[in-house]
Amino acid sequence: MLGKGSCIAVRNQAIKIEKELQIPLIQGTLYAAFTMDNFHKMGNAVVMGNKIFASGYVYSNAILPYIDAIDADASKVIQECMAFDFRTSTFRYRTPKRHEKIFDAISKVVDSLGISCNDIGYMTTAKKGVCTVPQSSGNIWKMNSWKYSTILLSITFIVLW
Repeated sequence: MLGKGSCIAVRNQAIKIEKELQIPLIQGTLYAAFTMDNFHKMGNAVVMGNKIFASGYVYSNAILPYIDAIDADASKVIQECMAFDFRTSTFRYRTPKRHEKIFDAISKVVDSLGISCNDIGYMTTAKKGVCTVPQSSGNIWKMNSWKYSTILLSITFIVLW
């Protein structure tokens, strides 16, 4: 694209990549929020919990500027629900039904982000998705899908760096 002198094509491709990078950030935030609400039911909760809590904090903070530009209230809900104190490895706020609030906040803005809710998918374990209207062709992702998001982000940062 650059070799042909098409700066507009490069810009358009960069915008497309930026939108696609938001998908694993949202998935990671949703996964972490659900896990935060349910980690006490899972084996190896303390070790897994600290990693998930921290990654949820990072993922959510990475997506917040995009959400805040669309809906400051939705952004605030996510920020407060995902606030993590690294010194004590605990949440700053006790938030009942944390993941439901985050799913709802993201549902409010996903279309305005220019992302299809189908691209984010439906989390079978949580029995919840971000599509406000039932969709027939949505992706279904399982509890370990965050690993693929992390790999995608890592590869993308290496390529863009």
